[in-house]
Amino acid sequence: MHNSTAASFCLQHSNPRFLQVRDDFLAICDGNEAEAKILHILEGWTNFKRSKREAPCVWMSCQQFIKESRNTLSQNTIYRALNKLIKRGYIKRIINPKDPYGAPGYLLSLTTLQRALDDQAHAELLAKQGEVSSIESLMLEERVGDVPLVNHCLSEEREPGIEGVHKFAEGVHKFAEGANKSDEGGSQICGHTKTPKTYTKNTAHTLAQEGFAQEDEEDEVVLRERGTAKTLAEVASILRLPVTPELQRLVEEYAGVPDLSLAGEADRACEWIADPTRNRKHQPMTPGFFRTWIKNEVAALRRKEVEREQLREVVKEQGVGGQGKAASTVDSASHQAVAMAMYPDMSDLSRKYEQMKLDLKLKKQSKKEPEQYAS
Repeated sequence: MHNSTAASFCLQHSNPRFLQVRDDFLAICDGNEAEAKILHILEGWTNFKRSKREAPCVWMSCQQFIKESRNTLSQNTIYRALNKLIKRGYIKRIINPKDPYGAPGYLLSLTTLQRALDDQAHAELLAKQGEVSSIESLMLEERVGDVPLVNHCLSEEREPGIEGVHKFAEGVHKFAEGANKSDEGGSQICGHTKTPKTYTKNTAHTLAQEGFAQEDEEDEVVLRERGTAKTLAEVASILRLPVTPELQRLVEEYAGVPDLSLAGEADRACEWIADPTRNRKHQPMTPGFFRTWIKNEVAALRRKEVEREQLREVVKEQGVGGQGKAASTVDSASHQAVAMAMYPDMSDLSRKYEQMKLDLKLKKQSKKEPEQYAS
């Protein structure tokens, strides 16, 4: 026999875990469901760590994000969502100095997030007040039109109509207060908050906008699928391999990795296979070989990213340690140091070349002198 609390639900679930997408997270992420899910996952783990009095940093790999999202997010989607959240300033990525190539850590920017949530709540409140005022003014105009406004009519004849208008206005205000209360902490059914729908004369316009947004999302999915199919055909043609499910999964998995060109890597892999000096074991071209090749390239990109991050941190610490330097000076110095590390200085190249020629000439002369003395 179920208790009264369990009997209030229409279904009984043996697994209490569920995937939740908060409406305010969707709003501050411009409707991006993947970003909202990742924020909710990081929020849950942060609350858990704070309850255990541990450091709030959440160390999580891409596969762990996929598991936490119940396989509703792909690897490329998670990469794009994490980078977008970092650009928004909602989270920070931390590289583990003891294991720079392991799972990174993610830290919620609580101040920035809370400010964005407060601004979104304030904007929704203003929008609701505007809708209520528009309904009130519209209905007041309709009701006032029925009230007799002849100068010689008695006050007793005018009062009933006026009282009806005031009563209706009070009812509208009470409805608005009830809507606000339900949004702040109203009843929930199966983990979802009930939100009353308010239909106004702009409802048709709102529904049209939602329809256009859905069409844009569908068009984006279609374009993404076409781009993946085009890349798959191009890669298969370069590698001279048939289009198999294994090759298709490989292209879908790595098509969205930044700074990675699958067609360019296919050309490089073919050159390596055709070069007997490098391919000494006569390795044939297979989807498995190309997957290993792509994994190595992704690891190299990751190492470069880690090195750039470490260099930025070192330059930033050196700049902050100096006294009397502004933040803009530190940023400019870090950018210059990163640029010098990535791109060598070419301004003095001619002088270095002439010096190198002179050194080679002196070296040759020094070798000839012992031969002359020996003869």
